[in-house]
Amino acid sequence: MNQSFYVGAVGAGSCTEKLSVIANNLANVNNNGFKPKTAVFSDLINYNLNDSTGVVTQLQAGAGSRVERTYTSFDSAGITQTGEQYDYAILEPNAFFKVQDPGTGA
Repeated sequence: MNQSFYVGAVGAGSCTEKLSVIANNLANVNNNGFKPKTAVFSDLINYNLNDSTGVVTQLQAGAGSRVERTYTSFDSAGITQTGEQYDYAILEPNAFFKVQDPGTGA
């Protein structure tokens, strides 16, 4: 396959994955406790033209990018009271709580 078509196809696939992540964030924006995700990209191959390895020039070529991973943001969000008996909130970023079953202890 022609290299330019391949790079374009890989880029379109990566953009499709990022759009899926954004669509999931929008679909769940009103859910209590939802944590948004961010797509992280990485270069597949990137090299300099007309120069040696390790030198950064304005003439560069590559083979596209891909979604390396999705990052979940565990920052604290707004608090919504539901009026139920078991309303709990975590106000610190990157904090979690553990739920234990009183019957089994697990």
